[in-house]
Amino acid sequence: MRGLIDDTENDLRLVIGHRKEKRFFDWFASRDHRETINDLTREFREELLDTEILDVKCFKKLTYSYVGSFREESTHEKLHIPQIQYYDIVNVILDEDQKGALKKAAKVPEGQRVPTYIFVTSNDIIRGYIKYKEECFEISPTAKLILVNNAENLSRDPHLGSTYSTKIN
Repeated sequence: MRGLIDDTENDLRLVIGHRKEKRFFDWFASRDHRETINDLTREFREELLDTEILDVKCFKKLTYSYVGSFREESTHEKLHIPQIQYYDIVNVILDEDQKGALKKAAKVPEGQRVPTYIFVTSNDIIRGYIKYKEECFEISPTAKLILVNNAENLSRDPHLGSTYSTKIN
């Protein structure tokens, strides 16, 4: 089942002591020997294409610009252990076919009352939910990271503002 805490096949999840934390994050920030911002095709393919949310035929190429990174410290609600989550935030640049694929994904499938995927506004994201035809859908708190007015909370590095274009195989 996708999305469980144990679904770590391609994600970096580990337990480290406080003494090694700084050295680990120095390595992580260096992007040495790990997935880098200049090729996020694995993550895009895994989350949106392999799940058939988006049509792979329209996404042979992925173009995006790097907005920044965000580090969040919290306590895991089920395991009650401290955790640090690190997010790279990008702005995906869509061509016309890709925009059409997104619009198609947001249509209401036959026999359903609501679409499987819903486009939301920045106000919806800030509010944390969207109401659609008498139903209420929660929006993840981490979605706030994509809003430009939250950009001051993002860490800066030399890749900031860079645009990348990669082929998806």
